[in-house]
Amino acid sequence: MIKKSHLLFWLIIIFSAFTFIQCSSSKKVPKNKEKESVLGDIEVLSATSATWVSGTRNGGQGTEFRIDLIINKDNLNFSFLCAKNIWLGIRVLKSNEIQPKNFQPTKGDTLSLRSSFMSNELTAACKDSLKENELMIHYTELDKKDLTLKIENVITKQAEPKH
Repeated sequence: MIKKSHLLFWLIIIFSAFTFIQCSSSKKVPKNKEKESVLGDIEVLSATSATWVSGTRNGGQGTEFRIDLIINKDNLNFSFLCAKNIWLGIRVLKSNEIQPKNFQPTKGDTLSLRSSFMSNELTAACKDSLKENELMIHYTELDKKDLTLKIENVITKQAEPKH
């Protein structure tokens, strides 16, 4: 019997691939020339949320979050993301390749953090108090406990139907 965690992992991977295919016709968001947020450990280049609608009957809808950043310090590990007061797991991508959960970037790495949830999905609540267009990245550095980076003014994109 397949373990539930393995099944969930593969469902998320398949779902993410399907989501990117469905949203491929959406408009590109212009890149922000100025850095949105700078904190000693992490430099945020851009942060977007995009609504999506499944292309299959009863497939659902949801929101995909993407944060592009530059790492300014070694030995960081990303724990989770809070958005819309929901706890979300993070997928770390480097050069468009998904990294293992224990991946520790090095100084100078450019990464993309991705997270998604379905509107009908049961999720855990976050204790972070956030506005609609804000999110909070939770991460650790070696032995330090939970560190956070709050990102404001997340750019919201809307899904466009395929013609």
